[in-house]
Amino acid sequence: MLGDNGQTISVVMIARDEEHNIARALNSVKEAVDELIVVDTGSVDKTAEIAKSLGARVTFFPWRDDFSAAKNFAIEQASGDWLLLLDADDEIHPEDCHKIRELLQEPDVDCFYFDTLSFYGEVKGLYIRMPQPRLIRNRPQFRFSGRIHETLNLRGAVTAFREIRVNHYGYLNKEIESKQKIRRNRMLLEQELDDHPTALNYFYLATEDLRAGDHDQALKHFEKSQELYEAAGLKPPSEMLKKKIIALQELGRFLQVHTEIESAREMYPDYTDLIFLKGECLERQGNLPQAIETYQGCIEQGETPYVYSSLSGVGTYTAYYRIGYLHSRIGNNEAAIKAYLESLRCNTAYVPAVHALAEVLVKDRSRAEVISFLRERFDMNVPVANRYFAEAFVNAGEYQLALHYVDQFEKTGSPADDEIVLLRASCLMFSGGYEQAIRLFDSIPPDSPKFLRASFFKCIHCWLKQNFDRAETILKGLLRENRFPAYELEVCLTVNEILVAGEVELPKKLFSEIDHLGENAIISLLELFVLLDKIDWVAKIRIHFPDRLQQTGRLVEFINLLHKQQKISEAALWLEKIGEEERSNLEIACLHGEIYLASGSYHEAQRWFQQVLAQSSCHLRAMIGMSQISYGYYLESLKRIKQNRISLCMIVKNEEKYLAGALQSVQGIVEEMIVVDTGSEDGTVKIAQEMGAQVLHFAWNGNFADARNFALEKASCEWILMLDADERLDPEGKGRLSDLVSNPEIDGYFLTVKSGIDESYTVVDRRLSFFRNKREYRFEGAIHEQIPPGKFWVAGKRLEIADVVIRHEGYLDSVMREKHKLQRNLAIIQKQLQSEPENPFYHYCLAVELMQQEQYGKAAEHLDFSLQQWTAAQPQTPDAICKIAQCYLMEKQYKKSERWLRKGIELFPDFPDLHYFLGICFLAQGNWLESAESLQTCLQLGSTPPHYNSFEGVTSFHVYHGLAIGRFQIVKEVLELGLLRFPESIFLQEKMSQLKQAGML
Repeated sequence: MLGDNGQTISVVMIARDEEHNIARALNSVKEAVDELIVVDTGSVDKTAEIAKSLGARVTFFPWRDDFSAAKNFAIEQASGDWLLLLDADDEIHPEDCHKIRELLQEPDVDCFYFDTLSFYGEVKGLYIRMPQPRLIRNRPQFRFSGRIHETLNLRGAVTAFREIRVNHYGYLNKEIESKQKIRRNRMLLEQELDDHPTALNYFYLATEDLRAGDHDQALKHFEKSQELYEAAGLKPPSEMLKKKIIALQELGRFLQVHTEIESAREMYPDYTDLIFLKGECLERQGNLPQAIETYQGCIEQGETPYVYSSLSGVGTYTAYYRIGYLHSRIGNNEAAIKAYLESLRCNTAYVPAVHALAEVLVKDRSRAEVISFLRERFDMNVPVANRYFAEAFVNAGEYQLALHYVDQFEKTGSPADDEIVLLRASCLMFSGGYEQAIRLFDSIPPDSPKFLRASFFKCIHCWLKQNFDRAETILKGLLRENRFPAYELEVCLTVNEILVAGEVELPKKLFSEIDHLGENAIISLLELFVLLDKIDWVAKIRIHFPDRLQQTGRLVEFINLLHKQQKISEAALWLEKIGEEERSNLEIACLHGEIYLASGSYHEAQRWFQQVLAQSSCHLRAMIGMSQISYGYYLESLKRIKQNRISLCMIVKNEEKYLAGALQSVQGIVEEMIVVDTGSEDGTVKIAQEMGAQVLHFAWNGNFADARNFALEKASCEWILMLDADERLDPEGKGRLSDLVSNPEIDGYFLTVKSGIDESYTVVDRRLSFFRNKREYRFEGAIHEQIPPGKFWVAGKRLEIADVVIRHEGYLDSVMREKHKLQRNLAIIQKQLQSEPENPFYHYCLAVELMQQEQYGKAAEHLDFSLQQWTAAQPQTPDAICKIAQCYLMEKQYKKSERWLRKGIELFPDFPDLHYFLGICFLAQGNWLESAESLQTCLQLGSTPPHYNSFEGVTSFHVYHGLAIGRFQIVKEVLELGLLRFPESIFLQEKMSQLKQAGML
């Protein structure tokens, strides 16, 4: 093959033990060149045979720890007019190969730089781009020097850059680990420094230190390199300054990071990576709003020019991805989705954005809504799009959605390759369809790249079935084949041994001497166990781990997964395996605080959050944690006081699971317990009798007021306390009841009822649950029954609000389903509406039940009917307005929700819930400033007036925790304390000023 004027091209390559890579490299270019030169430096695998089979001329050169010597020898073997310089782990991008010969038509250029994309991490996807000399004229003066990170002498050469992409896979984790590159490179560089202690060699050594995680040593060598450059009157290379900043960041020296970034930007103002590093630093400091603003600055500046070494997408898709991630961290899901879509608009193959988009979509959308959303924005007729989203939904734990996209992939007509089969089988496995999954795993042939992972899943299935012998047979068979990483198989064999032992204590820790590769393999296996909810397996394996792990980053990821899955006790135990030196890291310290907070250890949590805030006063997660601790201490501070003479009255049906707790909560303060059973078929009656209650039976007639009044008729004490079986009298309020009975002018008290809706939200209302035993005080209403307050006023008696709490579990989803409450309540309400179809109260009651069933559209219709008939004086009006706004909010009809909330605020300006949901409504629409203003109003209003039904925390912790915005008092206090002690501190003054400018104080 000849180029213009008969010019020829020789590929020049050195290789050693590259049997997994060399075919890809040679095949990517052999159609565009005339000669393939491969110099083997000592392979013990099939590298040379593969190269020869592809037409390469293979020669051998004894390795002597000198890359330049080997490469120069290879150049001497080439006969072409031009030399194409490739490594065995390179690959010319298939779309660019044809461009190479076109370059031979440019007679004035001696050397062409190509665009090298160095992929890093676990899999191909993330890369750093760097221009490198690739195509040079075959002239004697163009030779390499330097044992490692060899430099091509191009003195006097005319050079040019061309956008021809070279994919380089040598920095993928598996490549680095398999070739032990870092250790080899550091050894060679130390030898090179003995002979040539140059700025460049110190820079190269510092780079290897950084890759090895030796950040102190890396910083030392970067500083030495910079010193030598500046002593020679030269500007330090941009890449060296960037990597020095990364080392400082890893060491947690955030103030110095900001200083170094500003200094570097003065030298290289168009280097977008420096702005991106600033965003990363702010992110680590917990200053998420400013980090978002900084990443936006990356987008405004655009991609880094090709002359720099640059992280892919820092001016486009990667920056958008970070913006989306931070918005999702602070609960701004709609803004996160918008940013992720922008990221994918810039790079449709950017897998992290695909996975992140999937994870945020499933937070507040049904499966049907997710499918519709993606169909409207992506061409789902493209097979790879379905593959990407199938993988993403597996990662998000939404296996039915993942299966949908696996089906869609196959419907496009694309064959179901082994990767798709593995995806389908994995979804079935995690969904409990074990047998069907195993059949699919078995269908993956032994020569497939997916065979090993399929085999691991088959082992897990054996463990689930306690077929440990079969698991051992599979693993040992794979080990004998000598085709797969031995350390992964040995890890699984050890896990098998631990699970076989069961509760029997083994004589030693089986993983006590494991290396970082083994640690990574075990943690990957443990993550699968967590997703399968086999926490007992996780606990058994933890016992055999060393006290400290080498892979702190992977360990933190695993602990975060345990935290996300609410496995708090196990997460706390794994925290102990993080070394002392790592615990000063802000991310790790904050994780400690969050785990201790979730376990109720407020003192320990406070210590960790304070440690974080001492280093970074704007750290959002730490501020949220401190606000949660304050609320927890408040709950514990309520005092218990003495007893008095009271009758407990209760109606029950099939309450054996809850009744004992309710009765225990009032023992010692009531004289008698009246339990009216309306038809239990379980052990309810027996439990009540064993606990000393007087049990009466009432034939259920579909009317709660009748049943309650029957109980009142049987009470003999002067005061009545009404409870349901799924309620508990808060211990701190017990003695308070005794004091309440002494005032002769008061006949009744509204008690505070806190009803848990889910793990995050609690509704707080006041209910007339404690009153004198008088015949005129009786309940009315078939459902949502109550004693009309007017009956007390007619009698000339006062009603007061008491500081006594009743905790109600009856609105939790699990309890509602268990007791079939929704069906029962709906039947009662519909019966009442048949006789009183225009009664606004029953329409209101029906809306409440429909909201429990998530039928928000229908609920809104009934609330609207009620509100058209009620005035502001009606007691339920403020709650009905709040509920109709919530319905429209859940339906994503934000403008309707906003109109109702504004109307409610006009009528009830002191009702914090209206301001809170208006803030949520603005947040959902991405109106950050308006949201912050509404939430600030909640804080200013303080506690909710007692005549409103309210969500607990809408004037306190939900503002901080749910939205992570507002003016955080804790920050103000910390900064003010710092300024009192260090009034001259410019740093603290700047932080206070920044927070004020951001509207956070």
